[in-house]
Amino acid sequence: MLVTLGTNQAISAGASSVFTYSPSSVQKIFIKVDDITGSTAYDHTVNVQLGSITLVNSASAFGLMGYSLIQDGFKTTTRGAEMCYVINLGSHQALTNQQLYVTITAGAGALDGVDVSALINGSGNMPIRYTEYDASVFAQENCLSAIAYTDNRGAVDEVTDVCEIRTNISASSPTFASGSSWFMNSGGILGMDAERFARILENPVPMNTSFNYTSSTVDRIMTASAMGSTPQDRSQARRTAQIQRSAVGK
Repeated sequence: MLVTLGTNQAISAGASSVFTYSPSSVQKIFIKVDDITGSTAYDHTVNVQLGSITLVNSASAFGLMGYSLIQDGFKTTTRGAEMCYVINLGSHQALTNQQLYVTITAGAGALDGVDVSALINGSGNMPIRYTEYDASVFAQENCLSAIAYTDNRGAVDEVTDVCEIRTNISASSPTFASGSSWFMNSGGILGMDAERFARILENPVPMNTSFNYTSSTVDRIMTASAMGSTPQDRSQARRTAQIQRSAVGK
């Protein structure tokens, strides 16, 4: 079910707006930002919480846009004046009294109009969390994938610095340029921003993964990782699926 959390919300420079809803589960969040006057639509961060659980850690819209490019697509007509992207969360069960909070914080410039909507009360794959790192050495539990980019949104397709990536079964040290080639050749990617990202990891199953790199260009890595589920989560997911199947059968 598609629901609207907010429409045409102006956000002053450095200020935040919180968009809320009370779902039984959440699968995707859609964000559209217009900034015709300032042309800095991309300059904002997003924090997503379900109750007290953080699903997106005040990550840059630019990094989330990179994931949107390889997962679900992305739209922009004029760089800086408009951006529209999706945060694919898999499926998270909202237990009793757990509200969905989407907090958007503007950067140095105001945002003219922000639209936030979500797909809720459906079904999906494992619950996913997105974490943006500005450290050059870190580890991520249950990591599914990772992309790299720069805080200033510059191109990375010629960056030959390497990133050492280790899981419990393998290790490699690809260059960010190779990751850019992988990103640009991911299915369905179109547009002028593809050379600004490097796709550096895709694990077949969730794995504890470490990252170690030194670069004068790349300074951000965003990971998608699987989150655990409780027996209460799984029980509610089964009840929701049963209700949906019953409704379809009528």
